[in-house]
Amino acid sequence: MESNPSTSSGREATGEFFGGEKGRGEGESLMKVLQNFHPEKYKVEDCQKQAAKFSKERFKAEILDLIAKNLRG
Repeated sequence: MESNPSTSSGREATGEFFGGEKGRGEGESLMKVLQNFHPEKYKVEDCQKQAAKFSKERFKAEILDLIAKNLRG
């Protein structure tokens, strides 16, 4: 996988993909991404919004909602 900002769905960049390149080790791929890193591509607000998707609070709320929906049948 090439190192591209995660903007494939029209969203702002919040990270870089690395690894999985044929014939390359994970370490080499990570080094390539780090050497080509441009922090000006990223907005703090976009990164915080993306990180919030993985919060404990959101997980708990969504799992409880899923359980409740399945209990209702």
